[in-house]
Amino acid sequence: YLLGIVLTAMRTGRWPALVSTILSVAAFDFFFIPPFYTFAVDDIRYVLTFGVMLAVANVIARLTLRIREQAEASRKRERSTSALYALSRQLAQERKKEKIFDHAARHIGEVFHSQTAFLIPNSQGELAPWETKTGAFAVDRKEQGVAQWTFENRHPAGLGTDTLPGARALYLPMMASSGVVGVVGIIPEDAGRGFDPEDLHFLESFVNQTAMAMERTILAKEAHEERLKAETQKVRNAFLSSVSHDLRTPLAVVAGAASTLQEKDASLEKRARLELLSTIREETERLERIIRNVLNLTRLESGTITLKKAWQPLEEIIGAAMNRV
Repeated sequence: YLLGIVLTAMRTGRWPALVSTILSVAAFDFFFIPPFYTFAVDDIRYVLTFGVMLAVANVIARLTLRIREQAEASRKRERSTSALYALSRQLAQERKKEKIFDHAARHIGEVFHSQTAFLIPNSQGELAPWETKTGAFAVDRKEQGVAQWTFENRHPAGLGTDTLPGARALYLPMMASSGVVGVVGIIPEDAGRGFDPEDLHFLESFVNQTAMAMERTILAKEAHEERLKAETQKVRNAFLSSVSHDLRTPLAVVAGAASTLQEKDASLEKRARLELLSTIREETERLERIIRNVLNLTRLESGTITLKKAWQPLEEIIGAAMNRV
């Protein structure tokens, strides 16, 4: 009978185990205690035996149930830890928000049997849902208001909490070292059960891993933009230095030729005078071309014109530079 009680407790719940305990004592009385095949008892000492049997069987059933619950909790904890480790490895290799949210939504959905929604602040500081490929749910205005409260107050809200418990989902802030980078909403399949404290602890771990990956992506983007700005400034400085030199050269040539004509016009031969005039014209055209290029570059930076790129032979560029030299 005790073996049957143990098997019942291993495969069912608390109440079936209690019923099995009572039925075992009743069966012992019915089949093995005189008078047989009745529940009557001639010897009052058997009542003590029944009480001891009932107590021992009840203790065994409760211990079996506790061991089973602990084993299930250990297996669940192991699955959550393995999923968290796998998520951490995947997020460490990703640099795109789309992939980060897809991995996080898939793992959260598999471990906690739920649907997930990610909300990211836009340029105005308002949360907007981010579409994912797996496990997403629609966020209406009411749910978005709960998520906005979570984002502004940095505290969980919604299902199963003391703040706005009427919401469909549980909303957790994505906390990073630089602040809140977004909000995660989770709807369990069994909305009436919600999440127990251990589930909530692991959920926060999943959300924190996602937040750190998001922060790393944001910092990498900011570093890339700063590097582009530094390179742009470097190119601009080199360009200004080159332009200032290119502007001074034709001006110096024009000024020198003009002063020569002015001072030695009477003593110059016609051929020399024509060469000086030709030099003034060529350098003036060159100066005009430089100024036109500078204006075109300014228009390019302002975005008023669109650049049309085309392949150019390198020997022409080198030949033009050598001709100038």
